[in-house]
Amino acid sequence: MQQPIGTFTQGRFEMPARIYYYETDTGGVVHHSNYLRLMERCRTEMLRALGHAVLYEDGSTYVVMNAQVNWLKPARLDDDVIVTADVRDMGAAHVTFGQTVERGEEVLFTATIRAAFVGPSLRPQRFPKDLRTAYQGLMEQAQNQ
Repeated sequence: MQQPIGTFTQGRFEMPARIYYYETDTGGVVHHSNYLRLMERCRTEMLRALGHAVLYEDGSTYVVMNAQVNWLKPARLDDDVIVTADVRDMGAAHVTFGQTVERGEEVLFTATIRAAFVGPSLRPQRFPKDLRTAYQGLMEQAQNQ
Protein backbone atom coordinates (compact mmCIF):
# COMPACT_ATOMS: atom_id res chain seq x y z
CA MET A 1 0.00 0.00 0.00
CA GLN A 2 1.27 3.49 -0.82
CA GLN A 3 2.16 6.05 1.83
CA PRO A 4 -0.77 8.34 2.69
CA ILE A 5 -0.71 12.02 1.80
CA GLY A 6 -1.74 13.81 4.98
CA THR A 7 -1.75 13.30 8.74
CA PHE A 8 -4.06 13.04 11.73
CA THR A 9 -4.37 15.86 14.25
CA GLN A 10 -6.66 15.23 17.25
CA GLY A 11 -8.85 12.76 15.35
CA ARG A 12 -9.06 14.90 12.19
CA PHE A 13 -7.31 13.90 8.97
CA GLU A 14 -5.63 16.79 7.12
CA MET A 15 -4.51 16.46 3.51
CA PRO A 16 -2.58 19.23 1.74
CA ALA A 17 -3.60 19.99 -1.84
CA ARG A 18 -2.86 22.60 -4.49
CA ILE A 19 -5.48 23.88 -6.90
CA TYR A 20 -4.49 23.15 -10.50
CA TYR A 21 -5.66 24.75 -13.74
CA TYR A 22 -7.86 21.79 -14.76
CA GLU A 23 -9.88 22.20 -11.55
CA THR A 24 -10.88 25.80 -12.33
CA ASP A 25 -13.25 27.60 -14.64
CA THR A 26 -12.26 30.37 -17.07
CA GLY A 27 -12.07 32.84 -14.17
CA GLY A 28 -9.54 30.74 -12.26
CA VAL A 29 -12.09 29.73 -9.61
CA VAL A 30 -12.48 26.08 -8.60
CA HIS A 31 -15.47 24.54 -10.35
CA HIS A 32 -18.10 23.46 -7.82
CA SER A 33 -17.88 19.76 -8.77
CA ASN A 34 -14.18 19.62 -7.98
CA TYR A 35 -14.77 20.18 -4.27
CA LEU A 36 -16.42 16.75 -4.20
CA ARG A 37 -13.33 15.28 -5.86
CA LEU A 38 -11.14 16.85 -3.18
CA MET A 39 -13.42 15.35 -0.50
CA GLU A 40 -13.18 11.89 -2.08
CA ARG A 41 -9.40 12.12 -2.33
CA CYS A 42 -9.16 13.11 1.34
CA ARG A 43 -11.37 10.22 2.51
CA THR A 44 -9.25 7.84 0.41
CA GLU A 45 -6.03 9.13 1.97
CA MET A 46 -7.63 8.90 5.42
CA LEU A 47 -8.43 5.23 4.85
CA ARG A 48 -4.91 4.65 3.56
CA ALA A 49 -3.50 6.30 6.71
CA LEU A 50 -5.63 3.89 8.77
CA GLY A 51 -4.15 0.96 6.83
CA HIS A 52 -7.28 0.24 4.79
CA ALA A 53 -8.15 0.27 1.12
CA VAL A 54 -11.15 1.91 -0.51
CA LEU A 55 -11.74 -1.26 -2.51
CA TYR A 56 -11.14 -4.52 -0.69
CA GLU A 57 -9.96 -7.69 -2.43
CA ASP A 58 -13.40 -9.28 -1.99
CA GLY A 59 -15.06 -6.31 -3.75
CA SER A 60 -16.28 -4.58 -0.59
CA THR A 61 -16.16 -0.79 -0.80
CA TYR A 62 -17.87 2.46 0.12
CA VAL A 63 -20.70 4.24 -1.65
CA VAL A 64 -21.78 7.78 -0.85
CA MET A 65 -25.40 7.86 0.25
CA ASN A 66 -25.82 11.55 1.00
CA ALA A 67 -23.85 14.76 0.68
CA GLN A 68 -24.74 18.08 2.27
CA VAL A 69 -22.39 20.78 1.00
CA ASN A 70 -21.81 24.48 1.59
CA TRP A 71 -19.69 26.64 -0.71
CA LEU A 72 -18.59 29.57 1.44
CA LYS A 73 -15.70 31.24 -0.43
CA PRO A 74 -13.98 30.41 -3.71
CA ALA A 75 -10.71 28.57 -3.97
CA ARG A 76 -8.58 29.81 -6.85
CA LEU A 77 -5.86 28.62 -9.19
CA ASP A 78 -2.60 27.83 -7.35
CA ASP A 79 -4.14 28.10 -3.87
CA ASP A 80 -2.59 25.79 -1.30
CA VAL A 81 -5.44 24.30 0.70
CA ILE A 82 -5.95 21.77 3.45
CA VAL A 83 -8.75 19.26 2.94
CA THR A 84 -9.98 17.66 6.15
CA ALA A 85 -12.11 14.70 7.19
CA ASP A 86 -13.32 13.57 10.58
CA VAL A 87 -15.68 10.82 11.65
CA ARG A 88 -18.88 12.26 13.13
CA ASP A 89 -21.10 9.20 13.51
CA MET A 90 -21.26 5.59 12.52
CA GLY A 91 -23.67 2.70 12.48
CA ALA A 92 -23.17 -0.96 11.67
CA ALA A 93 -22.70 -0.29 7.95
CA HIS A 94 -22.56 3.50 7.51
CA VAL A 95 -20.28 6.34 8.51
CA THR A 96 -20.77 10.11 8.52
CA PHE A 97 -17.79 12.33 7.79
CA GLY A 98 -17.44 16.05 8.38
CA GLN A 99 -15.19 17.64 5.77
CA THR A 100 -13.74 21.04 4.95
CA VAL A 101 -11.51 22.79 2.48
CA GLU A 102 -9.45 25.48 4.20
CA ARG A 103 -7.03 28.13 2.93
CA GLY A 104 -5.01 29.31 5.90
CA GLU A 105 -7.54 30.37 8.55
CA GLU A 106 -10.38 30.65 6.01
CA VAL A 107 -12.93 27.84 5.66
CA LEU A 108 -13.90 27.76 1.98
CA PHE A 109 -16.18 24.73 1.87
CA THR A 110 -17.89 22.41 4.33
CA ALA A 111 -19.59 19.08 3.78
CA THR A 112 -21.26 16.28 5.64
CA ILE A 113 -20.85 13.03 3.73
CA ARG A 114 -22.66 9.82 4.66
CA ALA A 115 -21.29 6.64 3.13
CA ALA A 116 -22.30 3.00 3.36
CA PHE A 117 -19.91 0.07 3.47
CA VAL A 118 -21.15 -2.46 0.92
CA GLY A 119 -20.22 -5.94 -0.21
CA PRO A 120 -19.61 -7.08 -3.80
CA SER A 121 -23.39 -7.21 -4.38
CA LEU A 122 -23.56 -3.52 -3.31
CA ARG A 123 -25.72 -4.46 -0.32
CA PRO A 124 -24.76 -2.89 3.02
CA GLN A 125 -22.56 -5.01 5.23
CA ARG A 126 -20.92 -4.44 8.60
CA PHE A 127 -17.59 -2.66 8.75
CA PRO A 128 -14.57 -4.86 9.32
CA LYS A 129 -13.92 -4.90 13.06
CA ASP A 130 -10.50 -3.25 12.85
CA LEU A 131 -11.88 -0.38 10.75
CA ARG A 132 -14.78 0.11 13.16
CA THR A 133 -12.28 0.28 16.03
CA ALA A 134 -10.16 2.83 14.14
CA TYR A 135 -13.18 5.04 13.39
CA GLN A 136 -14.32 4.87 17.01
CA GLY A 137 -10.82 5.87 18.14
CA LEU A 138 -10.90 8.92 15.85
CA MET A 139 -14.29 9.98 17.22
CA GLU A 140 -12.98 9.64 20.79
CA GLN A 141 -9.88 11.71 19.99
CA ALA A 142 -12.03 14.47 18.49
CA GLN A 143 -14.34 14.49 21.53
CA ASN A 144 -11.43 14.70 23.97
CA GLN A 145 -9.87 17.82 22.49
